[in-house]
Amino acid sequence: MEHCRIIDVAYDAGFESVDGFQRAFLREFGCNPREYANSPIPLPLFTPYGVKFSKPGKGSSEMETVTSVFIQVIEKPARKVIIKRGEKATEYWSYCEEVGCDVWGILTSMKSLCGEPVCLRLPEKYRKPGTSEYVQGVEVALDYNGAVPDGFDVIELPAADRAFSGIFFRLGRS
Repeated sequence: MEHCRIIDVAYDAGFESVDGFQRAFLREFGCNPREYANSPIPLPLFTPYGVKFSKPGKGSSEMETVTSVFIQVIEKPARKVIIKRGEKATEYWSYCEEVGCDVWGILTSMKSLCGEPVCLRLPEKYRKPGTSEYVQGVEVALDYNGAVPDGFDVIELPAADRAFSGIFFRLGRS
């Protein structure tokens, strides 16, 4: 875990005093910053969204058509994934409408094997009846026994010689 002083975090976050930061942290998360640093639990961190977008899926009308694709092939060990399921979602925007985009803030507060949350399309055998194909989650070690936020599930995935990780953007005029 990265070591940093609370005073530095307070000032970096725009607070004028450590006391004000600690009170705000306690009011928002139910523990003080030191308690959190000593025993991190999933917290609903703020996820900033572009000011131009008032609703998920609504893009700027000035945007030219842009397509970016990034794919990498990686080896994945057997692992657990703490996931938040939707109901019918097959992609990001419908997932956000069902679950809410705030789930990403909770996921980013959790320590992940790959350093960040993941978006997954679950094969049928990992879906519960009445739940979505598309989910978001955090990969953790097989021996993970830490906190699991309310409303989240834990699944085990086998090792994969060729797991694909990618980012896809397709933006155009609305």
